[in-house]
Parts: sequence; C-alpha cells; structure tokens
Amino acid sequence: MKICTMLIKEYSDHVCDCETKVYDMLINLHRSLSPCLKAKKIQQHHDAEIRRQLLNATDTIVTSLLTNRVFLTALLSTDKGMQ
Repeated sequence: MKICTMLIKEYSDHVCDCETKVYDMLINLHRSLSPCLKAKKIQQHHDAEIRRQLLNATDTIVTSLLTNRVFLTALLSTDKGMQ
C-alpha cells in the first residue's frame, strides 16, 4: 500500500486512465475490513493497525488526486457505492 501511495502521490498528474481503478481499489479494501462476512478473524490490535494504515493511505491518495477530473467523477458517481 505504501508503494502504491507513493507512486500516486509523486505521479498524480500522470496516472492516465487508472483513476477509477484506484478508487475501486480503495473501496474494495475498505469493504473487506471487519465487520464484513468476507473478513478473516484476526486479533483486534492487528485489525486496528490495518485500519490505521488504510486510512492514512486513503487520505494521502485522495488528497493527491483531488485535482484530477476523472478521479473526482469516479468519487462523485452515485452508482459506485451501491454495487
């Protein structure tokens, strides 16, 4: 996740057509956290660490891509969150 975050942060102006894939990746990662039927049972302190790392990465990625029109379109589309 750190590598992906750094690449997006450094090359946010050159991400071409992968903005929607980045958005989908973030949504899928957040959906896979507990409580979720797909989530594996892990210790609570590990779960908290994973949540913290994902939240930090999401913040950095979204901040880097807020000026990107394609990313904003994916972020604001109404049908993405309901799938």
